[in-house]
Amino acid sequence: MNKPYGYRALISRAERRLAKQLNDCADQLTLDDCKFCDTRGRSYRVRKADACEIAQMEMQLGFELVMPRGRALYAIVKRIPVAKQTVLKTFTESDIGLPTDDNLDDEFCGALFESIAPPEALEAEQDYLRAKS
Repeated sequence: MNKPYGYRALISRAERRLAKQLNDCADQLTLDDCKFCDTRGRSYRVRKADACEIAQMEMQLGFELVMPRGRALYAIVKRIPVAKQTVLKTFTESDIGLPTDDNLDDEFCGALFESIAPPEALEAEQDYLRAKS
């Protein structure tokens, strides 16, 4: 297979290795999110963003995410019911100590997700659901 010029040179071997480690970590988080939702009969979850998710965003954005003192990054997760191990995540900054998981009901988490998720993510979810049905 012919690869375009500079294909492998876009990122270094160390960056590729780090990206693989971050993807593996994110995959495990997805499984954990699915398990959380499935065992509790929920569709949504709010949790503190994991360090690998933050590192993955920094790698994609090309700059470091710096939270102001007393603030943290939180993941709001929506379980996609028709897919075996699929979630949709959005992130927001909030005060450290924000109630998470079992301290928030599913309806509140859903409203939070819908208010924060970009329209493109919601459209992509609908496209996915239409394709699966």
